[in-house]
Parts: sequence; structure tokens; C-alpha cells
Amino acid sequence: MFIVGDDASRTGRPSEKPFVQDSGAVNQRPGRVAMFAYGALQSPSVQAILFGRELQGTQDCVPGLVLTVIELADPELVMASGSSRHPMAVLGATPSASICGTLYWLSAEDLDLLDQRSDARLHRVAMRLKSGGAAWVYVDRRYRPPRSRSCLAAASRTSA
Repeated sequence: MFIVGDDASRTGRPSEKPFVQDSGAVNQRPGRVAMFAYGALQSPSVQAILFGRELQGTQDCVPGLVLTVIELADPELVMASGSSRHPMAVLGATPSASICGTLYWLSAEDLDLLDQRSDARLHRVAMRLKSGGAAWVYVDRRYRPPRSRSCLAAASRTSA
């Protein structure tokens, strides 16, 4: 779902270019990759179901996005979060659009698990953070950022 009048809904490209062209630019630490969460993944009970532990993260924001609401069908996640209604990030219509959440450092196995459990309406893309780094973020699947050849090669090395 794009907001009417948004450059991305007409051209397929965001006006402020929040998406990282080279997904290999996602912040990485030894054995860890940056993942930004803005919804259910911030809940300790959801983290316990998915990873068997509570995650520690830091607050950050992603410019260029706004939130809408979707209904989740995964009964285990609905029970853990206490609601079937969850936010979904979509491209914002204004330069001031931004969503705030939590930056986590996950293992490749954790990231694979999230990809397997994520709602079919979402996909993971590399985005710039307000703090200056880049992280994976699940956004509305209908938007696909433009990809460069180097981005395709890096994505094949860093994503599931």
C-alpha cells in the first residue's frame, strides 16, 4: 500500500532514496548482522518464541517510512504479542516520514529464521538508519528498491 501522491507509487523509486543500493553495506559485526524492528519483534514474548531468548537492542529510526496495519495469521505470534493487528512499513509520502524502533544484532541463523517466519506481505531490504548505518528492515513486499549489479552480488552473499 503506497500513499497517493508518493513518488514511489508513480515511479517505483523513493524521492529521498532511503533504500541502500548495495545490500552488502548493511552494518555487520563478526558473526552478526544489523536488523531493524518496528513491530512484534520488539516484544520479549515474541523474541522468546522465535529465538528462545530476549534480544538486546538500541533505539533508532528509519527515514522514509510510515506504518500501516495488517492482520497476522500466525497463531503463535498472535498469542505471544496479544494481537493479530501488527504494523507494516510502507514508503512515506513526505521527506519527514520516519519510523522508530529497535536495532538488533542477529546471527545469520536468526535472520534465516525471521525470513522463514515473516508474513508473506513483507520482504527484507537494506535501509539507511537515522544513526547513519544501514540495517535489514521488513517492508511491504509490493515495493522493490532499484537494484544495481553489485547489490545483486552482495545480496546473494548476505541474505537467505
